[in-house]
Amino acid sequence: MNWQAKEVSLDEIKKHAESENQFTFCREFSHEGQKVLQYVYETEVVLSRPARRNVKNKRVSVSGEPLQLRLVMAKLIVKKTGEELSY
Repeated sequence: MNWQAKEVSLDEIKKHAESENQFTFCREFSHEGQKVLQYVYETEVVLSRPARRNVKNKRVSVSGEPLQLRLVMAKLIVKKTGEELSY
């Protein structure tokens, strides 16, 4: 996917958002009996690779127009320990 005019992975976007402190606090809630804090990060990306379809048990690439999308990442932090559960 393209982000800020570069081909990047989701992990690279996450690392950049974390290093720049761009995750924003969203809410606190209970998850599996633990209080967790939810942080979110939003940005625009462009998906430009060909789609892949299964045709008669074969994967076929189908080209098309690039898609401009909004990427939303969320991470959950256990309030008590600071452990990151997901992103």
